[in-house]
Formats: sequence, structure tokens, C-alpha cells
Amino acid sequence: MQLKSVSQAQHPFAAILSCADSRVPPEIIFDEGIGDIFDIRIPGNIATLEVIGSLEYAVEVLGTRLIMMLGHERCGAVIAAVKREKLPGHISSFVTFVQPALANVKSKSGDSIDNAVVANVKYQMEQIKKNSTLINAKLSSKQLKIVCSRYDLDTGEVRILA
Repeated sequence: MQLKSVSQAQHPFAAILSCADSRVPPEIIFDEGIGDIFDIRIPGNIATLEVIGSLEYAVEVLGTRLIMMLGHERCGAVIAAVKREKLPGHISSFVTFVQPALANVKSKSGDSIDNAVVANVKYQMEQIKKNSTLINAKLSSKQLKIVCSRYDLDTGEVRILA
């Protein structure tokens, strides 16, 4: 029944920018169906211009009123950035987008990887705001909200970040 109702148009209530990690599927995590979430997945949940354009499409064309930035525990792109790993082919291009977020956690106590996961989610949100006048206008007029979050692979819990 749900498939038929969304076959001609989509009206997702949220756009989620998450990692492409196979353990982090937003529709399953949030128990949502086809057409409920505009799902953008890319390693490291990075905000490239193409990703920002996708979010703008969700907001402007589809009328989505919530963007969720969803990072996750033990993210490979974040781990590679923290460890400054050299990766083959174009894989390292994802790490390049994560590395600027690490400046915010160098002297922070606690687990360096988890600190970096949280910092990356917040940094990517700032990149969206910095590079999208369309999203900023919707935020300013209270027609849109952005929420940062972290998914725990061990418990399945999503924690909203301050």
C-alpha cells in the first residue's frame, strides 16, 4: 500500500545525511518506510557541493522541514582521517573532507575517534550552512531545522548532539 502511495510523488518528512556504511541504514534505524526519508549516504557523511545540492532539493522541491546529520561510531572515514592513513585510489578523497573537523578535537580528552565522529558531524553541518544560502534562508525563517546526531553501532541508539 505504501509503495503505491509514493509511486507518483514523494513527500519525505526528513532528509538524512549519513555515512554509506552498510551498518547505518536510516530507514531501518528509524523504522520508516518508502518515501518517508530523503536519504543521502556518502562515506564520512561529508557535505560536498553535490550533497548540499541534494539537501537543497529535499528542502526546496520536496518541502522537507528537517535535516538530520547522522554520524556513527567507528566510522572508517573518520578513523582514516584521525590516523592520517594513506588510502588507495580515490578513497582518500573522503578523508580530505573530514580532516578539517579534527582541528576541533586535538586537545579534547576522551576517545579520540569518538570525539572526531562528533566533531565531524558538527563540522559538516557548518559546511552546509556556509555553502547554502537556500538552506540558510529556510533556517532563518524557521521553515527548517538541522539536527546533529550520532548512531551507536553496539546499542542501536541515536543520540542528539548539543
